Amino acid sequence: MFANWLLVSVSIGYIGLLFLIAYLGGKYRNKLKTKQQTIIYALSLGVYCSSWGFLGTTAQAANNSFTYISVYLAPILLFVFAWPFIQRIIKTSIQLKITSIADLLSARFGKSQSLAIIITIVALVGTMPYIALQLKAIVYSYQILQETPDLPIWQLGLIVSIILAVFTIIFGVRTIDVTERHSGVMIAIAFESLVKLIAFLLVGIFVSFVVYDSPVDIWNLSKDTISESKIIFLFTDGVSNTDRSLLPYSEVIRMAINNKINIAPIGFGNYVDIDLLDKISYFAGGNSYRVYNEDEFN
Repeated sequence: MFANWLLVSVSIGYIGLLFLIAYLGGKYRNKLKTKQQTIIYALSLGVYCSSWGFLGTTAQAANNSFTYISVYLAPILLFVFAWPFIQRIIKTSIQLKITSIADLLSARFGKSQSLAIIITIVALVGTMPYIALQLKAIVYSYQILQETPDLPIWQLGLIVSIILAVFTIIFGVRTIDVTERHSGVMIAIAFESLVKLIAFLLVGIFVSFVVYDSPVDIWNLSKDTISESKIIFLFTDGVSNTDRSLLPYSEVIRMAINNKINIAPIGFGNYVDIDLLDKISYFAGGNSYRVYNEDEFN
């Protein structure tokens, strides 16, 4: 865990760097060479590996072996084998000045305004839970890294939402035109993808050759311990009944992960910190539950 002032300083510095990259990328976009644009486009596809994907993928790999592959298999197959289809959509969008999925599908069926409204509502309803997961992953990560809690979870979520909204307004939706490339946003996303790629590689190298002897050693250990995974059902009423100093929940989560133990917290009563239970279950690979009386246990 890190001191709050250090974590806040690093966060503000990183956000400021992204704003600077987006600004300079938009200002000098005409000076980019074709090869540079190709690299930026390829890296910007890493937007698919969002904060939720960044954390969720590692959790899936740690707890469920290769189940995470299915999440990325579809877009890989799409870009490898269906590139002509993507090109056709791009050409159609440019010709008809289409800027959204609602415009695209409504244009296909006679530019129906009613259909466009329905598609917009469906897209909004479908993306809202996913956006919520992104915010949840960012906020929970910050709380895991901080030394002492300083803000309620809803305030952290609000701050993150405002920052993301400001970034989108400044660099993304100032002009809504199908011919507008938003080079600044593309370069900022490409930079983020590069940071994530380097982080994954460094962690992978560290775990493979420092924590363990080699990737072969990890594979052999995983086969030996695959049947030894355990689960703990954590019952709590939210009331402390001890005067002894308690371990921080981040330390409990770390110990559980290291010992391949999944934690399923069960909160009983009306005084349970449900946000804390959600965090424990999220990072420790279990599910959290809430019960209000004895009858619900049956």
